[in-house]
Order: sequence, then C-alpha cells, then structure tokens
Amino acid sequence: MPHILDRPIWSALETAHADLAEGGRSARRYPPSIVPFAASADDTPESLDALENLPSQEESMILVEIRADRHSIGSCRRNGSIGGPDDRRAAS
Repeated sequence: MPHILDRPIWSALETAHADLAEGGRSARRYPPSIVPFAASADDTPESLDALENLPSQEESMILVEIRADRHSIGSCRRNGSIGGPDDRRAAS
C-alpha cells in the first residue's frame, strides 16, 4: 500500500485541500494563481493523460512524488513533455 507521502500533492488535493482541487479522479492540480503543483492518482496511462491535459498551452506544472526507484521532482507542460531533475531543459 502506498504511503501518503509517496504522492504528497495528490494526498493534499484528496484531503485537506480538496476544495481547491481542479481536475478529476485521475489527475488534479491547485489553481495556477495559488501554486503550480499537480499530481496524478497513479502512473497508469489514463492518469498520466489526464495530468498532461490539466495545464493550458502556456502553463507548466510541478510534480513531486516518490517512486520505488527514486524520488521525483519534475515538471509537466501541455505539449506532453514530462521532465525530471535531469530533464529541465526539455520540460521548461
């Protein structure tokens, strides 16, 4: 069973900050006027597609999660690029 801090943004948007959440059951984000954080429910293609469709063309989002193989902090843009710490040029 995943730990609540494995996907801290998702956990916050599912609980204490649910009233701020934009999105649906597979991906959610904070309003861009507050913070650029977003998260998917899991790593299924459905959830990642939903995450990709959250930002507008001009927006970027910040993703924070822990995966079994590493800690991940990355960004996602509407054009479908999802980058991690080593991919900053591709995701910015």
